[in-house]
Amino acid sequence: MGIVHALIKNPRYKVIEIDNRYLMVDLTQNWYSYICPMLNWFIPMKYIEISSEEFSNINTFKNGNQNNKSMVLGGIGVTIGIFLKGFVDVVNISISTTLLLILFIIAMLASILLKINLSKKLKINIDNHHYFGRVILIPTVKNFLLVICIYIVNIMLVIGLFVGNIFYNKQNVLMYIIWILMFFIFMCLNMTSISDKKIHIKIKN
Repeated sequence: MGIVHALIKNPRYKVIEIDNRYLMVDLTQNWYSYICPMLNWFIPMKYIEISSEEFSNINTFKNGNQNNKSMVLGGIGVTIGIFLKGFVDVVNISISTTLLLILFIIAMLASILLKINLSKKLKINIDNHHYFGRVILIPTVKNFLLVICIYIVNIMLVIGLFVGNIFYNKQNVLMYIIWILMFFIFMCLNMTSISDKKIHIKIKN
């Protein structure tokens, strides 16, 4: 079992420490992980092996230490949601379904472009002399349940808010803004696929 280190201000990568080796994995390397982040598990992923000196020069912390902050932020989000519940009907709008669909497409494309730009900024340039191999990442039970629950809740909100706005005549500015936020979070879920302090791995050379 390896120890997972997260990079400060860079959730795209994880460094796995095992047997005095340091393996850096890009959690966004495969396109299918944007649709289903759980596919990062059990399917071989490329890694870059870095030296202990390079690892010491990277600002990292043990993965999972941010759980308390995530719980606090989640609690704040729920509180805000309850507070705004009484104002949902106030921001109802009346526009055609076609125009609303166009607004959803524009928001989706804008979110995708923002995600692409973010990924470019988070990309780490590694020298060509590093060894590339493949590793299979097998999550802990805690990691597995957490990511599955977040994925289900997120995709239900993305689909539910879209269907509610388009097909059930619930054109609402607040619901539209929340949908944009949830869609962007959905595209970033692959960066949370490894969220525990430890992980089971199998190295394939």
